[in-house]
Amino acid sequence: MTEQFPALHADWRKDNGRHKGQVARVLLHTTEGSTVAGAQAAYDGARGSIHPHVTYDPRTRHGVQHVTVHRASASLKSRTWPWPHSYNRDGVFQVECVGFARTTPTYSNQWYENLVMDVLDPLFDLAPGIHWWNFAAPFLGPSAYGTAAPQRFSMQKWLGFNGVIGHQHAPKPNAHWDPGAIRVDTLAQAIVDVREPEPLPPSPPPPPEEDMTPEESKQLAEMYRLLTNKDKGQVATYDMITRKFAATFKWFRELGVDHAEDDED
Repeated sequence: MTEQFPALHADWRKDNGRHKGQVARVLLHTTEGSTVAGAQAAYDGARGSIHPHVTYDPRTRHGVQHVTVHRASASLKSRTWPWPHSYNRDGVFQVECVGFARTTPTYSNQWYENLVMDVLDPLFDLAPGIHWWNFAAPFLGPSAYGTAAPQRFSMQKWLGFNGVIGHQHAPKPNAHWDPGAIRVDTLAQAIVDVREPEPLPPSPPPPPEEDMTPEESKQLAEMYRLLTNKDKGQVATYDMITRKFAATFKWFRELGVDHAEDDED
């Protein structure tokens, strides 16, 4: 199975090494900008050292993939200096969503649904170890900023969590509060709708057959027997049709004679 997402274009960047365990967390960022191209320019300006796995705009459904699923990307600050970013290798798949942390709660349901269809659903197929039904709670607004913000994970919680988190949950020295107070219920429902769609309703029962008399049932059974007889069915059908036509023509002839006699009178 390829690790390039079907809906995304390739913009490959240098990876940050292999994860230190299975991929168990999907971490959401916001670009704090309005285009994928603007985010790519920012990565270039930082010498390529702050790119995620994917940059995606759920409004336009345009996105690029920078790193394969099972290699680390580079958007998180490290727990130690200098870089490389050891947090990035803790089984974290990172998505930069084009948009602003302060406005994610106002985005349409379709924004969330597109994110699931084009990014999260293929991710969960490639990284089946992620508990996609599990969300960090809460996702906060501006109060989430800072290394001591109430929602920020401790190292122990960070290493033990499996599911969907935001940049605001990554342990210090990370201080950012993106992706803001996303509508967790909306995102969770979109994931469930895609991952576990409701079964199709059962087919309606066939309409009841009209009641037949015993004689009609016997005639029908005889017709089926004749038609399914490989040797005689075709001949029997021809004979039956011939007899029907003969009877019909006889009736018309008799009818024609009667009308002729009426006209003469």
